[in-house]
Amino acid sequence: MMTAKMSMKMLASLGAAALAASAGMASARGFESNGHTTEVRYHDLDLSTPSGQRALNARIKRAAVKVCPADTIAASKQCQKLAVANLRAPIDAAIAKAQSRSEERFAELGKEQAAPAGK
Repeated sequence: MMTAKMSMKMLASLGAAALAASAGMASARGFESNGHTTEVRYHDLDLSTPSGQRALNARIKRAAVKVCPADTIAASKQCQKLAVANLRAPIDAAIAKAQSRSEERFAELGKEQAAPAGK
């Protein structure tokens, strides 16, 4: 499930990467926002599954296209690459959290099934 905090991190990160790439100095300096943001929602996805993870990655890539206007195709592609890379840590954290929850649910289900029938 997406939190508002995670959504805001993604918005800021995408906007920051867009400016850094369009300035052509992304590797030389930290990210700065260019004011372009877009929302990436994933509350409807099951990030504990490969298909949910692929869907999120596709949404992130589409969002990067939106926030990376540039004068050249090469600059736009570089911006998109940096925007997606800049979000890798929060995306990985969201996936890990979803997988952990999924494992906990299976563990709880196993306990319920192993419980002896009522007296």
